[in-house]
Amino acid sequence: MDNRMVATLGVNINRPADEVFEYLRDVHRHNEWSPKPYRVEGIEGLVEAGSTFVSYGWLPGKSDNRNDVEVTAFEPGRKIEFTATQDGHKFLNTFVLTPDGDKTRVEKTIDFYKPGGFAGTFVMPILFPALIKPATQKAMVMLKDQLEA
Repeated sequence: MDNRMVATLGVNINRPADEVFEYLRDVHRHNEWSPKPYRVEGIEGLVEAGSTFVSYGWLPGKSDNRNDVEVTAFEPGRKIEFTATQDGHKFLNTFVLTPDGDKTRVEKTIDFYKPGGFAGTFVMPILFPALIKPATQKAMVMLKDQLEA
């Protein structure tokens, strides 16, 4: 049985890939394009491969949900992956940047553990397409808006 839920969502941004990548590296600015309250602690400056920090964000039923985060993939101008750990489970947020002149295609893949029992069988199959995917796409549009402002 597959215990992961995965979705990839994308947006085209009218900025060069290096500029988009540098913005993504500044995790203290991620709250600018989060549709829900979000903050980070435990890191100064820009992230790089192996950087760790703590993030706090919103989940249904948890307004200040904590994740221990590590940068697990780091290819300047091309890819950055954040692996968050919560309750022993890994959640991946991977950003892949595809340059196109002065524009950039940004695709975000969310990959997370599907809980067992009732929540995994009945709740997550409803929440994932109805809440999580739309919130992620909204964040991608907000990212675009921030970078193009």
